[in-house]
Amino acid sequence: MKIKALLDSVQESVQDKMFPLWLELYGDDKNIINERFDTVQGGVSDLIKEMIREEEENKAEYLMKYDSLLREATTLESELNIVVPQRYEPNESLCVKIHHLELDLEDHRRVRKERMDKLLQFQTEEKALCSKLEQGTQYSVLTTVPSEATLDEIHSYLQSLQAELKKRETKYNAIRMEITQLWSSLQVQPKGSFELQVKENTLADKLGTENLLKLDELKTKLHGVHEAMKAELESLKYQLSTLWTRLDTKASEREAFLMKHSKLCTSTIQAYKKEVEVCTALKLKHIVKIVETIREELEDWWNRARVGQPQRELFTEFYLQDNITEESSLSHESIDNVLLDTPPVGKRSQWQERNNAKENVKNARVRHRPQE
Repeated sequence: MKIKALLDSVQESVQDKMFPLWLELYGDDKNIINERFDTVQGGVSDLIKEMIREEEENKAEYLMKYDSLLREATTLESELNIVVPQRYEPNESLCVKIHHLELDLEDHRRVRKERMDKLLQFQTEEKALCSKLEQGTQYSVLTTVPSEATLDEIHSYLQSLQAELKKRETKYNAIRMEITQLWSSLQVQPKGSFELQVKENTLADKLGTENLLKLDELKTKLHGVHEAMKAELESLKYQLSTLWTRLDTKASEREAFLMKHSKLCTSTIQAYKKEVEVCTALKLKHIVKIVETIREELEDWWNRARVGQPQRELFTEFYLQDNITEESSLSHESIDNVLLDTPPVGKRSQWQERNNAKENVKNARVRHRPQE
């Protein structure tokens, strides 16, 4: 009806308005009037053709859009494992079909976006956790839209990674604290790149199984150092106690040294070693003095008994000049006890002094039984 009305309106306009104007302008010149009529007819025809072309272009554009929406619906059905309803009647216009399909796809687009956003979030979390745990990721290569079940699976996996990381962090912090305390108490400096990383705490984000194993090995090694130092200190204490007894060191001096060096550490070990060295030198000096006294007495007795040089040389310790030890003193005392039952004439005071010193050494030896 609208088309017929439009055509009637055009016809009326030509008859009632255009034709009177032509008559007024051109009179009864049919050639000009026919020419003007052809112009009007051509203009109307061209306008209709242009409108038809535009509408055909619109139709093609809408068909492309509709096909695109159908393909998107197919993709969403595959990705989300759903069926997208297509709510339209067979005789509906293309625009209505497009509108209905857009509405149907809107919710599914939102679901797809939510799942992909959550997947990206989970992948970021997994990457960070696996970096700290120094292990490979499992879901970083996933690019398709995950199902709800897959998202639940990834979430559970991330929870297990978080629990594992927390366990390793607790273990790492406990072992590192123990190691730093051992370093401090033993006065041991960290060596090598790994120990320096432990000291600077740069391994807190590198909690792979290999690093934790090396950390545990370092702790075990330091405990071994601790036990070795403890055993060495006990040995040094025993040696020093024996030396103090033999040198008759004052109790106040002993107590002062022990209180000053009561901590198990490198400096204490060094202090004990130095003290043992000093006391050993004093002991050796004391032994040398005893040996020299015994040699004088032996030589006096040999002279009185007219013992010849070959017999004297049988006692080789008598001619030892260097490395005089307590064993040397014992060998001298042994032969001295055999030969010297009575003091030589004129040397009773020296004999008594030597016997007193010898007795002190014997008593100390019996009490402490040193391990040379």
